[in-house]
Order: sequence, then structure tokens, then C-alpha cells
Amino acid sequence: MVKRSKGSSKNTILVEFKAPKELVESFDLRSKANYSSRSEALRALMRSFVEETSERSRNPVKRS
Repeated sequence: MVKRSKGSSKNTILVEFKAPKELVESFDLRSKANYSSRSEALRALMRSFVEETSERSRNPVKRS
């Protein structure tokens, strides 16, 4: 679900979703060392995903 936050930048949207409790807890434990918040970690992962999939779409792997 995507929502516009009141008072936030027009370039920022609030994204909400449900995930299994165990997955969130495990993610939080592992991301604590490198990120100051869950939001920061998720934004970084989203950027990496977009970058990686963009590179793959520009250079598709040829299958024989």
C-alpha cells in the first residue's frame, strides 16, 4: 500500500506492507550494524535492487 504522508516532501511516499514477524526481526538484527534504521536499510536495498535489475536489462545473459 502506498500513501502520501501529510507534510512530507512531494518526492516522498509512505509505503506500508505486512511481513512475517520472524523475517522482520531477523532483518532488524542483521541490518543494525550497517544502518541507523529499518527505513534506511530498506531504501538502500531498494536502490541496489533497481540498479542491479537495470544493469541486467541492459546486458541480458545469453542462454544457449
